Amino acid sequence: REITVGDARRFDSHGHGKHSKAHQRTLNRYAKQAFQYAQDHKWIESNPFNKVKTSALAGTRDHFVDSEQIASIIKQCKDPDLKLVIALARYAGLRVPSEVQTLTWSDVRLDGERHMIQVAHHKTKARKVPILPELKVLLDARKPAEGGGKVIMGSCANLRREFASLLESIKVKPWPKLFQTLRQSCENDLVRRGFNASTVANWMGHSVKVAQEHYM
Repeated sequence: REITVGDARRFDSHGHGKHSKAHQRTLNRYAKQAFQYAQDHKWIESNPFNKVKTSALAGTRDHFVDSEQIASIIKQCKDPDLKLVIALARYAGLRVPSEVQTLTWSDVRLDGERHMIQVAHHKTKARKVPILPELKVLLDARKPAEGGGKVIMGSCANLRREFASLLESIKVKPWPKLFQTLRQSCENDLVRRGFNASTVANWMGHSVKVAQEHYM
C-alpha cells in the first residue's frame, strides 16, 4: 500500500540504467500484474504501475539470413546436432532451445505426400510445420532406421555459444539474436516463397499481428 506511482517510475528509471528497454518493460509488466492482483482483491485502491510503460517493443528485424548464406554455414558445420538445430530454426522456424530439445522422430513425418513436423511448445498449442526440401535432406540423412528417440541427441545447453564459435571459425560476423533471427528469416522466407502470411504465422505458432510487429 505504501508503493506510489513515483516509486513505480523510479523502478522503471533505475532499471533502464541496468537493462535493455525491452527487458525493463517486461519487468514493469510483471510488477503491474502483481499489483493488479492486489487491486482485484481490494488490498490496494489503485495500481501504481498503470502509468509506467509495459507494452512489448517490436523486435529488431534489420537482418535477414538468406538461403545461400545459411546453406554455406550448414555445409561448413561439422557437429551433426548443431547442423540440424540451425536447419530446424532457419527452415522450419522452431524455437531454440525450447522446441528443438524436445523434438522426437515420432514428431517428424517424412513419408507420404506432405512432409510435416508436429511441434509442441509449453506456451502455445501444438502446431504442424511443413518440411522444406532443404531440411528434408538433412532429416533423411540423420533419421535412425528404427524407432523414435530425440532428433537432437546431445545437450542443448550451450547452443548459442557453439553457434557463435562456428560463425567465428568460418569468418562470418554473428548477427544479433542468433537463433531468433533465423526464425524470423524463416517466416519472411516462407512469405517470399508465396505462402499466405496467415498460414505462415500459424506454422510459426503466433498471430498475424505478432508476425507484423516482431517478425515481418
